[in-house]
Amino acid sequence: ETTETTETTETTETTETTETTETTETTETTETTETTETTETATPIGTVGAATGTPDLTLPPTDTASLSGGSSPSGGTWQLLLVAMAGLLATVLLLTPATVARKR
Repeated sequence: ETTETTETTETTETTETTETTETTETTETTETTETTETTETATPIGTVGAATGTPDLTLPPTDTASLSGGSSPSGGTWQLLLVAMAGLLATVLLLTPATVARKR
């Protein structure tokens, strides 16, 4: 069994004395006293209800701030697609020849 003890003690003492004597006599007295006292006592109103249990079912979020997320297309893509489909329908209706009625 080996026991090793190391103790280090470092002491630094610095003493600096500076003495300056200058005599100037000026007497000025200013006294300002300001006292502000505010006392407020809050009176509780109503009662505290009992703790309630947590619900068995977690409801889905109801915020509608982020309409671009999820399954809906982002930006104006759906608008462009709608205009393209309307243009295609108009072209088909205009270019399809009308059937001629026959007399009997």
